[in-house]
Amino acid sequence: AGCQTTSEAASIERAVEAYDAGRYVECHDLAIAAMSNLDRAGRERASYMAGLGALRMGDLDEAEFRLLMAAESEDPAAAGTARASLGIVRHKQDRPDDAARLLAAAEGFGATPRKVRLLVSREGRLQCEAAPLAAAAAISGAEPCCACAIAWS
Repeated sequence: AGCQTTSEAASIERAVEAYDAGRYVECHDLAIAAMSNLDRAGRERASYMAGLGALRMGDLDEAEFRLLMAAESEDPAAAGTARASLGIVRHKQDRPDDAARLLAAAEGFGATPRKVRLLVSREGRLQCEAAPLAAAAAISGAEPCCACAIAWS
């Protein structure tokens, strides 16, 4: 296992800042570059940020790969948050049953209901005709805004 330095930790923080500023390619690239010298927890966090960047860029395969790694975190909150994000990926992959399962289970893995709603709200409305995703929304406390969309507030 690598030793996390201040430089690599700063790279993750720069990836977070890039994500928050809407610079998703930069977010992804900074997170990937930082991974090689991080400890396990740092790699999981970097993988999560790379996955979010890839998701926002529309690279669902890369997002899935990175978020699956982050979902195996030993930190329950990190694992839950990664699973919720992976639920968004599954939805975009037109896999509503998997999306519903991941979103509904995210809280059980440690993500707070507020965090799950925040993650989904960043993606805007999840267009959904599948009952399982609507059920996941109800479990997680979402407010449906119409018959086929879920808005998380």
